Amino acid sequence: DTPAVSDILFAKQITAAGEPNRYMKGNLVVVPHPLHLYRRPHPIVFYFEIYGLGTDKEDRSFYSVEYSIEPAERRRAGLVYEEITPVISSSFETSGYGSRQPQRLEIDTGELREGRYRLYVRVMDRRTRETVERTAVFAILE
Repeated sequence: DTPAVSDILFAKQITAAGEPNRYMKGNLVVVPHPLHLYRRPHPIVFYFEIYGLGTDKEDRSFYSVEYSIEPAERRRAGLVYEEITPVISSSFETSGYGSRQPQRLEIDTGELREGRYRLYVRVMDRRTRETVERTAVFAILE
């Protein structure tokens, strides 16, 4: 199998599922944030699923998740445009049971100015070293 990543689903909130409802994703309730607009200082909350991870004899998968946020447009600094560099980036290694893994993340918006941003997510299967990426755009309002 080759790893794959679902679309990034921006959420208003993600909670443990109690009663079944239309926003269920596995054992989570992911309430969509259709406009992808977040006000500072509220965190960006998002969900995605990883498929096709390799597993060992005990059906465990091992993978890393890396994400970064950068401005969607280049900003002017006087007469020149600034280079686009990530404003926020982080990564972590984790594991789970099975080749399909849900991920939910929350990122602090305190460092972000008003404007549009691009979220990059890269997942690497630590057994096969194969990577897959996904991007999505959101905006920050003051």
